[in-house]
Amino acid sequence: SSQIIPGNGSAELIYLVVSYVSPKKTIIPIPSFCEYPLAIQVFGGEPVFIPLTQNFQVDLKEILRHLSQAQMLIIANPNNPTGNLFDMDDLLKILQESYRHNVLMMVDEAFVDFVPHRDSVSLVRKVGQFRNLIVLGSLTKFFALPGLRLGYLVAHPELVADLSRRIPPWNVNSLAQLGGPLVLQDYQFQEESRARIIENREYLAQKIASLATFQTYPSVTNFILAEILGGSITATKLWEFLAKKGILIRDCSSFLGLGPAYVRLAARKREEIDRLTEVLKGLSL
Repeated sequence: SSQIIPGNGSAELIYLVVSYVSPKKTIIPIPSFCEYPLAIQVFGGEPVFIPLTQNFQVDLKEILRHLSQAQMLIIANPNNPTGNLFDMDDLLKILQESYRHNVLMMVDEAFVDFVPHRDSVSLVRKVGQFRNLIVLGSLTKFFALPGLRLGYLVAHPELVADLSRRIPPWNVNSLAQLGGPLVLQDYQFQEESRARIIENREYLAQKIASLATFQTYPSVTNFILAEILGGSITATKLWEFLAKKGILIRDCSSFLGLGPAYVRLAARKREEIDRLTEVLKGLSL
């Protein structure tokens, strides 16, 4: 308990940490979750955006080059909206150099529960060793409980003690306090859900990749990122077209670092994936 802070969703904890650090400059690899730069700007800071490499990995050289001028660094792993994991050696190198430069490193692991070997890709075991490390988690993604609003923060006990003084009383509602422990103890649900999502995600990737007008990217989450090739239609236009058919996708054109041709597709049931594929086949691209 000395290393954990529960929160009203991980968004509350993002703002809590940023208000505590009050950074002038924060490094954010992009594309990534839009809430990070918003939180930085709310507290008067400047986001320093560093594009991911062509295969959506962190640009280690560029991040290390900017560390000495920054006070904070935010990385999502697995990343949203790309869905991939970053190289662990790169993350550890960034963590070590961040510690050396006295830069607080916040790693958002909101989607890590979708990964079967989550312990091997999480940095949560490093918080006792690195006082500059904060790891965020969420119960709303994997357990499909967005309305419950329950996230958590893991950090060094000294850092948790400092942050705890800034939390408003009663920040976690009673339903979340009851529901959180229950879902965490349902190991059968976790194993079955993870296996089903992986199966559906691979099926979705295979079906979309079979369409000549799309390129898909590897993912370890409950969604995949797809690029519309050829420039015949934008992600916004595709969203509008599919919405009229009762199919909702995520238009990713609003994500910094992605162009107008990227969409995020959820790994839903096979029959829904088949319907999406058939509708896309009938669309003249």
